This record gives sequence, C-alpha cells and structure tokens, in this order.
Amino acid sequence: MCDFTGRNKIEKNANQMAAAEGKFTNQSVIEELEPLLKEYFIGKFELSDEKIILEFKNGQKFCLTVSEAE
Repeated sequence: MCDFTGRNKIEKNANQMAAAEGKFTNQSVIEELEPLLKEYFIGKFELSDEKIILEFKNGQKFCLTVSEAE
C-alpha cells in the first residue's frame, strides 16, 4: 500500500507558500509567460507593455495580452 502522507505535506506547504505570495501585476504575468512560450513555439517574440507579440515562421502574428479578471 502506498503512503501519500509525505506528498500531502509537500502539497500543503506549496499551497501555503502560494497563498503567501504577493500580488501579481499584468506585466509580471506576461514576463513569466514569455520564456514558456519561447520553449514551446518557434518564431519571433516581442515583449512590451503587458503584451507579447508572436510572429511565426509562416507569417502569422498574434498578440497576447494579460488583464486581471474581476
């Protein structure tokens, strides 16, 4: 039988640490997302003013924006 008590403690600690984190800004979220997108997609990335502009090799362009949900 598996003992999940160690895992539960780790998850509880992670949840407590996340709850204690400061508030995120739109800019900080976009800055955290940019490197993840660069790992997943191939193309040109431009980060500016709470948005990321992606240009793919096939010519498509996308603009990703972040805004806090109410």
